[in-house]
Amino acid sequence: MDSNTLYYTFSVIPQVTGTIAGITIAFIQILIVNLREHLIGDGQSVLYRWGKPGYSLPEPENQKQNKKLKDAIARKNISEIKSVISKLADNEKKEGHSLEDRPTGLINLFDRFSEKEDKINQIKKISWKVFIFSLITIITSILSLATTHLIYSNIFSYYGFLILNVILFIGSLFLTLFLLKKLLFDK
Repeated sequence: MDSNTLYYTFSVIPQVTGTIAGITIAFIQILIVNLREHLIGDGQSVLYRWGKPGYSLPEPENQKQNKKLKDAIARKNISEIKSVISKLADNEKKEGHSLEDRPTGLINLFDRFSEKEDKINQIKKISWKVFIFSLITIITSILSLATTHLIYSNIFSYYGFLILNVILFIGSLFLTLFLLKKLLFDK
């Protein structure tokens, strides 16, 4: 392998890693936006039903929470929407209802809401790991590219840097695939 091959190798790794990371981040953003829209839709659904049996609280809390929900929906504030749904679900429990007698009630809605919110947080957490690992891969490869002439002159550094870059690249790919699997196939 000559120095040109080494240059191309160290050049292609950050290009491919950056492309894959960019596409993955775009896909993740779309998924997060869709999940957030579902959560806001759940809040809108509760607001639409407000005042119907099971969809109210004792006064004066009822008006206060109704205004809070309207404001939270307008600002797309997920945590405040969840707070109101939580109070309504707690009220449903206080009235003696459960998932068994109201399988589509507010207790179920709150559980689904919490699961979706947890999924968003999990996606963000894994995404940061993918991003950081990809960034390390790109930086390492660019630094190797900048010092290729020095690396090429020493057989130990030649194979060491080549193997390091390839391992980081493969690690980035597997971490990205793990993230995509988690997003697409895990509930």
